[in-house]
Amino acid sequence: MAKQGTQRAIRCYHCRHQFEVGGRAMTTSCPKCSKPLLVDDVEVKTLEAVRKIQTCGRLVVRKKGHVIAQLVEAHGGIDVEGIMEANALSGATVRIAAKAVWKGGCNAPSVIIEDGCRIAGGYFVVPDNSVVLQAAAAANGTETGVEAAGDAPAQPAPAAPGSPAPSVSVAGLRGDLPAVPLGPRPPQKSQSPSSRVRR
Repeated sequence: MAKQGTQRAIRCYHCRHQFEVGGRAMTTSCPKCSKPLLVDDVEVKTLEAVRKIQTCGRLVVRKKGHVIAQLVEAHGGIDVEGIMEANALSGATVRIAAKAVWKGGCNAPSVIIEDGCRIAGGYFVVPDNSVVLQAAAAANGTETGVEAAGDAPAQPAPAAPGSPAPSVSVAGLRGDLPAVPLGPRPPQKSQSPSSRVRR
C-alpha cells in the first residue's frame, strides 16, 4: 500500500473555510464553496501586473521582481526583495529585505524591515490577524470590521485606554530606532495663526 503524504491545514481565501490537503498539493478546490485555490508558493521574478494575487502559500518577490496589484493575499507569508506595489494581507510574517521597495498597505501578524529598504507609502497594521478574524466572521455570520478579501486592508480598531501601541522592529533606520509605532496617529493640536501687531 502506498503511504499517504503529510496533511497540512489551509484556509480558503474565498469563504475562509479551513480544511486539510496533502503536503504536496499545488492546487485544490474548497469543499465548502467549490472555488479553485492555489496552494503552492508564488514566486515573482519579473513584472507581474494583475488585479490580485491570492495563495494559501507564500509570496516571494525576487530582486528583479515587481508586483503591481490591488490586493496581495498570502496566508503563508510574504518575502519581498524587489518591488511591491499593492495592499497586502498576510497570514504570517512579512519580510521587506534590504534594497526592496514597498508601496501600499500591509496587514500581518509581524513584519521584518531590513536596513536599506524603502517604504514609499501605505498604512501598516501590525500585529494583525485579519485572516483568522475573517474566518471566524464567516463561520459565525457576523461582522468583524475587517473588510472582505479584494478590498483594501482594514483600519485598526481604536486601542484600549492605557494599552501600548503595536510596534515592529526596524534595523538600521536613522538613530537606530528600536521600534516604530504603527497604531493610529494621536490627534494634532490646532494652532491659531499668530495675530499681527500693528505699529
